[in-house]
Amino acid sequence: MLMNYKGVKFYIKDVTGLLLRDAETGEPVMKKDKWNGKYWDRKGRQVNRRGYLVDMMGNVVNENGKKIFNREGLLKDGEIPKIFAFTKFNQKEVTGQFEVDPHGLPILKKNPKVKGQLLDDNKKPVNKLGFLINEDGDVVDKSGKRIFRKAILEDNHTNIPEVFRAGRGLIKQDSHDSFQ
Repeated sequence: MLMNYKGVKFYIKDVTGLLLRDAETGEPVMKKDKWNGKYWDRKGRQVNRRGYLVDMMGNVVNENGKKIFNREGLLKDGEIPKIFAFTKFNQKEVTGQFEVDPHGLPILKKNPKVKGQLLDDNKKPVNKLGFLINEDGDVVDKSGKRIFRKAILEDNHTNIPEVFRAGRGLIKQDSHDSFQ
């Protein structure tokens, strides 16, 4: 069983079209419409290049048409993220160094050199919630590796996906200092 970014549980079979697989590569074999380049499974349902059921907008849906992943949340080539209940995540790895106000909100500094940019106490760029970011607004870890693309961030592209937030209890919060 997998989860999407909201923590909704689903089975991979529920989002995969009915497809034949290539005997050598294991890759899905599907019909490709020569006029518009869209792919179809054996039941005539639209699928993406990876064989996942999609709606007209390219969002991955289940067999009932319920949206499971927004198109922007998909990985390279239309692959879905593999988020399991046993996935570990350490929110501290993507959080800057700062003090918090009495309401629990981060106290951040404005970058005098870059208009609108916020900095943590270590002068690293952060968003308004205190998550470390790169120049594109993607959330990064302390070493600068992109962890979440800006397109999948919630609450006006500032908050990490709900399934990874501390306190939700959906993903085990790793107590180690790295993702390992």
